[in-house]
Amino acid sequence: MHTLPGWRRAGLSRTAFAAAMEHPEALRCSCFALNTGTRNNARALYAAFGYVDMDRRERATKQLHTGTPCVPPDGVALRPIADGDRDAVRRLVHDAHANSFTISPLPVPQLGPRSYTAVAERDGKLVGAALAKYESGDAAELQDVVVAEGEEGAPQIALALLARVHAMLAEAGAQRATAHVCSDLGLFTGALAQAGYAREASGGVNMFGIRDLRQLFEEIRPLYERRLRHTAYTDWQGRVLITGNRLAASLECDRGVVSVIGRSTPRGSDIVLRSTDAVITRLVTGRETPLEGYLQQLTHIEPQTSPGVMGLLETLFPQVPFALRWGWG
Repeated sequence: MHTLPGWRRAGLSRTAFAAAMEHPEALRCSCFALNTGTRNNARALYAAFGYVDMDRRERATKQLHTGTPCVPPDGVALRPIADGDRDAVRRLVHDAHANSFTISPLPVPQLGPRSYTAVAERDGKLVGAALAKYESGDAAELQDVVVAEGEEGAPQIALALLARVHAMLAEAGAQRATAHVCSDLGLFTGALAQAGYAREASGGVNMFGIRDLRQLFEEIRPLYERRLRHTAYTDWQGRVLITGNRLAASLECDRGVVSVIGRSTPRGSDIVLRSTDAVITRLVTGRETPLEGYLQQLTHIEPQTSPGVMGLLETLFPQVPFALRWGWG
């Protein structure tokens, strides 16, 4: 939102934003999202319409030099990307973030002429990649570091890939690398810390809101079936009610098959989680877990908590990383 200085404090932004949120195209959507600044006055307006902070963006920076290369684990070889590797690298990036939450679809890496990519191989198979972009001048942009799930020595592979792409960028003329990241700890941010990146808040914040919880549950219903699969709750039968002020919906589980129900009256055997709409938004998106909300007295669980009840809720609503990737090119 932006209002010309002479027209501020007249409520125009709120009126315009309310109209936008009620637009027929907006009402077709189950959820909504935007990026703003932590010191933007409009942030309070967004919160009043149901937008909730997901993650504050950070900037990580490191001075580059050729230096001594970091040695990968035994059996892993590093090299620059070859033309035949591009599809495999794109699959690696996709798979690395398949279980992440993001406020918009992650773009596919283009791996074009401005890209600098190092890959890791083990037994002839691509197991990791570090991706960066550099055109000219002092600064290069580090975009991602990924390693295949379950790969032995993943942190060491990531650090070695990072060192290799640093050397490639330094040889091309870059003097520093900058990465835009979120605060989630993970392979990428762990590698940045080990490599000596200095991190600072950039002032950006990602906000997300749910318009219709039932519609959202319908859209992502297969996700809940996948989360139950191969767990102690695969054969569980029952209903989980999520109830807030405006948001309410239920997941009915029947031996691994999940169906969605709107706002309903709890039955005696139902599990009911009550909280504010903001907390429910953070639970559904994986920013917090039911246990964390319960321990902070942000959620009320009926009829009572137990290891089994909490285990089921944590299985359906686990914490997941927030993915933010900038400037694929």
